Amino acid sequence: EIMKANPVDKNSLVEEMTDLRRTFSRSIVARKALPEGALLKETDLAVKKPGGGLPPERLPDLLGCVLLG
Repeated sequence: EIMKANPVDKNSLVEEMTDLRRTFSRSIVARKALPEGALLKETDLAVKKPGGGLPPERLPDLLGCVLLG
């Protein structure tokens, strides 16, 4: 009864959660400006808030990659 009297607008809830997720999640970023052709090492990268970029779980995929211009 109570739930029927107070329905949840799932679409607006998803929009609110998206903003919160972006704010509180993390992304991989470069610690400093890196030149074209640089071979990515763990010391070149950091994980910081807010999210919106590559998630930290992808960090191993980036190690050893060469930056293109």
